[in-house]
Amino acid sequence: MILPFFTTGPWAVEVINHVDLGVDEYNVISSDDMIIAKCGVTGEAFCDANLIAAAPELYHALEALLLRCEGLDNALLWQCINALKKARGENE
Repeated sequence: MILPFFTTGPWAVEVINHVDLGVDEYNVISSDDMIIAKCGVTGEAFCDANLIAAAPELYHALEALLLRCEGLDNALLWQCINALKKARGENE
């Protein structure tokens, strides 16, 4: 297992209500309230923030799944391997 170099999870979505502007702002924060990502105020920003907040759990789940499937060779596994490489910044 390769140790990831990202801020450890869990990450959460922080919603800041800007009553004066009539919008909600979405950020992703770490368990110690460090801002991981500022996602904006659109409907897509809400979805993006939730996807980003799930990243640590998704990373670890995918890594665990690949360990169980070691030795198998198919296109889906290679997609998973490549996704983990992308998450680690190991561009091809």
